[in-house]
Amino acid sequence: MILLGMTGMLQHQQISCESEFKLNIECNHATLSGHSCYHELETARLNGLLGNVDANTGDPQTGWDTDQFLTDIADATLVIHSVVKNGGIAPGGFNFDAKLWRESTDVEDLFIAHISGMDTLARGLRNVVKLIEDGSLHELVRKRYESFDT
Repeated sequence: MILLGMTGMLQHQQISCESEFKLNIECNHATLSGHSCYHELETARLNGLLGNVDANTGDPQTGWDTDQFLTDIADATLVIHSVVKNGGIAPGGFNFDAKLWRESTDVEDLFIAHISGMDTLARGLRNVVKLIEDGSLHELVRKRYESFDT
């Protein structure tokens, strides 16, 4: 059994309960632990534990949990790539544990911020579809690791 102790650190245990739970991966916590969100998602996915994505981000320069909306399309593409390779994350999903981090708490500003985060993930999905259809990423990885099979 593999349990996630501290973010990104896997610990082997004798207790077997992997069918009882999945993990919520928070992108900003990955940054705080010195990893990318993609690294955390892939670690959870490869161990059959990916259950939910807390789709936020933070400023790697600050060193604390800022819970900002995900707006980087490259990061969103990698996040969605892990979810697609996982076959989805049902019954989990994406949640936005994010704040505006500005003076306004106006309902319209909150609405626009959420739409921006969802649009970024949607663009990531469109990018993943292109990567899968043209096979370029798969071929790049295959070539990089082909010597591992010999």
